[in-house]
Amino acid sequence: DSLGNNNGIVNRAECVRLNLGVKNNGCAKETAISATLSTTTPGVTVIDGNSTYPDMVIDASGTNTTPFKISVSDTFSCGTPIALSLNLTYASGSESIPFTIPTCAGGPDQTIPTYTLTTSDSTQTDRIGRDGRPSTCAGKASPGGGFTTTAPHYYKTWTFTNTSGGDRCYTVTINAGLNGPGDIESVAYDQVYDPTNIDTNYLGDTGITGLGTTVDTASYSFTVPAGHNFVIVVNTTGNTTSGTTASSPFSGTVSGFIDNTPGPGPCSNATPTPTPTATATPTATPTPTPTPTPAPTATPTPQPTATPSPTPTPAPVTVQVGVTPTKVIEGGTATYKVKASTAVTQSTTVFYSMSGTATLGSDYTLSGTPGQVTIPAGAHGAKITMTTIDDHVTEGTETAIMTLQPGPGYTVGNKNNATVQIRDP
Repeated sequence: DSLGNNNGIVNRAECVRLNLGVKNNGCAKETAISATLSTTTPGVTVIDGNSTYPDMVIDASGTNTTPFKISVSDTFSCGTPIALSLNLTYASGSESIPFTIPTCAGGPDQTIPTYTLTTSDSTQTDRIGRDGRPSTCAGKASPGGGFTTTAPHYYKTWTFTNTSGGDRCYTVTINAGLNGPGDIESVAYDQVYDPTNIDTNYLGDTGITGLGTTVDTASYSFTVPAGHNFVIVVNTTGNTTSGTTASSPFSGTVSGFIDNTPGPGPCSNATPTPTPTATATPTATPTPTPTPTPAPTATPTPQPTATPSPTPTPAPVTVQVGVTPTKVIEGGTATYKVKASTAVTQSTTVFYSMSGTATLGSDYTLSGTPGQVTIPAGAHGAKITMTTIDDHVTEGTETAIMTLQPGPGYTVGNKNNATVQIRDP
């Protein structure tokens, strides 16, 4: 992205040049190679979509003689992979090759603060089994439970949000002290966690034994759908305690979040180059058709170029959040209010995450799509209703904290979080 902020990552509001390598995998020399580039991704426009390639002997590789150029708008949904198609024509035929480019990678890690499970924490009667296989981005089936004889299992949850425009892989690393009263494990769930149905919404788990007793760290990965919350659970694998202490101290990091920081602006000449229809050139003697293969990674052009002036875009609004009332009794409701500094000129989706000692799904529910709320065009804000659940368990006062997250079309103001205290009846 040498025309953008030059960080090697495709961001929103950025002009990007692409050099795409191809290889002649055929059985003869290939000549007269030309290419057009196209995309179907919203918010992305191909500006310079035509180029040629040098002649290539068998197994030779080459790069487009003039860079392709794409413009990414300020309203592009960060994290959405850009779908491109390289349409090649050459002396003996033609080929259309689809590929994708990742966007907005490199967001800061989020943390699980240092915590120690105690006999005052929530309990569950079963737990996920440990099969020795930490989950990966490709996912795995839930190992299932069947450990009710070692109940109660003490647990704690933390909620995060995939604010990107595409499915995204996240990695959780749990760091634990050694010689705790018993092992702990960590499991991830999509949207909400139901401790009475441990297989429901399962995404992944640490998989190993010994964490918190003989092993001090464990990592696992999983993929979260676009716009979804995900819940990280840490629980004891048995019921052994030392007084009221049920685990060694532990903390964690969650990585894989997007960087929603915009670039200097989309391409200044936002009129795309007309794309001709690819036509195979007839040849007198049939020859096997080679299969050029593009390198799937965009590489910046080495020659220095001046950064174009960004296309003016409307200034994003500033959003803040509040809640009323701030204290409720289990079974009651509260309303989070997301307010914009001015009326939005177009429908704007604001992302948020939930944290605190209360658990989304078992202690309360939220209206709408978890993790996001949309301010309609012309409006100054939107509301999310929290409905608390009377679980008939004495838990003391718990908290539910909504924190606004960055997103396209808005900036987050100083009042970026709001807390509700949930009390027992």
